[in-house]
Amino acid sequence: MKRHLLIAGLLLMTVAGAGCIVIDVEEGYSCEPATVESRETTVQEIDAIGRLGFEDDRHRGFKRIAERSDLSDDVQVHLIEATFEKLGFEVSRTDVLLALVNNPCFSSAGETALLERLDRLGFEDSKRRILEAINKAKA
Repeated sequence: MKRHLLIAGLLLMTVAGAGCIVIDVEEGYSCEPATVESRETTVQEIDAIGRLGFEDDRHRGFKRIAERSDLSDDVQVHLIEATFEKLGFEVSRTDVLLALVNNPCFSSAGETALLERLDRLGFEDSKRRILEAINKAKA
């Protein structure tokens, strides 16, 4: 009888002690540009956001787009142009531009467009933060 209890106890401890192994596989971050129709739609969305009446709404809309993974070169450039034209507050501009620069799919075309317009930012701290983010993204 003791032997049966010992075997049952060992089996129970083995099953309970084994536990579960969970493997979390994260999908790869794809920088595949969207289709032509999707790019045109995103440009129209950027333009529509630019027509919103409140700065905060434009800021949030532009930032949501800047964080998307499927932005093509031309969409990134258009977003940068819209950010400078439609956002009046430096903090809003900087926040959207940093979101775009920190996007793993930030392209060299977007970088060129941003660097060409960097002098349109009024504060040296904003320029420095963006340049640091670009440098960090390249590392």
